[in-house]
Amino acid sequence: MYKKVERAFSKVQNLLLGLIGIALTIMMSVIMLQTLTRYVIFYSLPWSEELSRYLFVFVIMIGLTVAIKDDMLISIDLIDRFLPEKADKYLDTVRKILALLVSIIIVICCSRMFTIGKIQKSPAMGIPMITMYGTIFVSYILAAISLVFKIIDNIREAMGIENKGEEKQI
Repeated sequence: MYKKVERAFSKVQNLLLGLIGIALTIMMSVIMLQTLTRYVIFYSLPWSEELSRYLFVFVIMIGLTVAIKDDMLISIDLIDRFLPEKADKYLDTVRKILALLVSIIIVICCSRMFTIGKIQKSPAMGIPMITMYGTIFVSYILAAISLVFKIIDNIREAMGIENKGEEKQI
């Protein structure tokens, strides 16, 4: 059951990678269009900076989940190098649990912003701000799910259980 859920979540993350690629492409196109119109036509598009900023936030927030999955977050290697391997695994698990708690706190805070986001609109494009708050909300929910999988994998590895649910042969 755990493996099925993990595979399904992996497919969601692959879909998110595709969305990140599309968002980056749109963001680069909008910035290039803004540069072209500003320096060639001498007209500045009022919505381009706002759209590129929102796409940037989208890429960063959704990319967080993929970074957690691939262990690509910034860390301080100096501490990890001095610790024995088993202690490093425990410290890594503690870090992931703390990150999970922070993710949960951010999800709770974002959910409180929804009442404001329904009313407030972005200045240039008139997009409801609930869209941006929702992006942050969803990304931290996905980050929390990804962290739960990482914590479970760390615990299973520390207990000597392979991914198939069998104990390791030593």
